[in-house]
Amino acid sequence: MNSKVYFTTDLSPAAMLRLYDALGVQLPGKVAVKLHSGEPGNQNFLRPDFMKPMIDKVGGTIVECNTAYDGGRNTTAAHWETMKKHGWSDAAAVDILDEKEDMELAVPGGKVIQKICADCNVKIDINDDGDVFVAGTDSDGVRRALSIIETIVNDPEIGAIYKGRVTRLMNFGAFVELAPGKEGMVHISKLDMGRVEKVEDVVAVGDEVIVKVTDIDQQGRINLSRRDALIAMEAKKNAAKQ
Repeated sequence: MNSKVYFTTDLSPAAMLRLYDALGVQLPGKVAVKLHSGEPGNQNFLRPDFMKPMIDKVGGTIVECNTAYDGGRNTTAAHWETMKKHGWSDAAAVDILDEKEDMELAVPGGKVIQKICADCNVKIDINDDGDVFVAGTDSDGVRRALSIIETIVNDPEIGAIYKGRVTRLMNFGAFVELAPGKEGMVHISKLDMGRVEKVEDVVAVGDEVIVKVTDIDQQGRINLSRRDALIAMEAKKNAAKQ
């Protein structure tokens, strides 16, 4: 098969879209857009307003990795700060692939299973057929473990309520891990019943919070609401009293 190479002298967002259309392909599934997010103080990188039309067209997520050399992107915290400062996190969804340094896989006896056992005070066994058995003396702990396992195995459902852990704070909201590898964002307007001035006034990293899944977009990004979860829990409590 012969390859086709396209060139253009028009260095503009519109020209990039025309080149993509000329390829005659539609990218299926989740699309990763790899680009150079730029080092702090170094202006040699494409700007978000140049890349955003292409990212939006393919429904892409910007992917980056922490650098192995010193600079403004060699730690996750510094990298997120650079992403924010250079405008990438405001322009599109961003995934720093090695954000948590270790990749966690839910395998029998693995790190994820051990953590669920420790956090929920349960015992988990997985047989050769993939059947999962959860045992414990505390029913709440067993239900919590089952909920985490179901969230790992299945995609979160719109309208469902989960207990998650706050992983990081941004000025526009908080990211909450529902289960290993499953994370969503609570916008600041959805953090509490009333108006919230600062995210850190309501939650901190490591806090366990209940959240409701309000939307999952075409890129798989999960939108959460703590406010809606609180309203739903209060309504359930009032209904039980009647």
